[in-house]
Amino acid sequence: LPLAYVANFGSNTLTAVRLTDGSKLDVPAGEQPSFLVFDAVSERLYVSNHLDGSLSVFDWEGHELRRLPLGQGAYGLAFDKNLRRLYMANIDSRSISIVELDQAGEPTHLGDIRLNCRPWTVGVNETNGRVYAVCTEEQRVHIYQPDDYAYVGWLPTGRGAGEGIAFDPV
Repeated sequence: LPLAYVANFGSNTLTAVRLTDGSKLDVPAGEQPSFLVFDAVSERLYVSNHLDGSLSVFDWEGHELRRLPLGQGAYGLAFDKNLRRLYMANIDSRSISIVELDQAGEPTHLGDIRLNCRPWTVGVNETNGRVYAVCTEEQRVHIYQPDDYAYVGWLPTGRGAGEGIAFDPV
């Protein structure tokens, strides 16, 4: 079913748009849904919910299957399909939640990377597994190793919100 999903932060819904004809359907979501990640293996959609600090799991038809409480101020979300791990930035908890997915898409919370800053966005480089936390107030990106999440260092960013991060797979 060719669908596209949009997180509607202000209305606590997701909008599912059918790509074949443009029809849409709003489905209930968590409190202030923020970022979305799709896992093609399990055909599950994962949504960070900012206000209640949770991660929602949806099937592709828009039914919420599970909600995991993780960290306050949940916002940015990234997926490493090689390690089958989700990373969720928790602004108010000053952490990155690490969630492993099994082949069916069932999530297991492995733990958290604790930070000394408020991460808004998180990214993962699938080539080397490193995790990148964007801390807007500091204007820095903090870098962590994939195995033990040891701190590697930081890079400066420009001024502004720091709302996204992406990687060249090559």
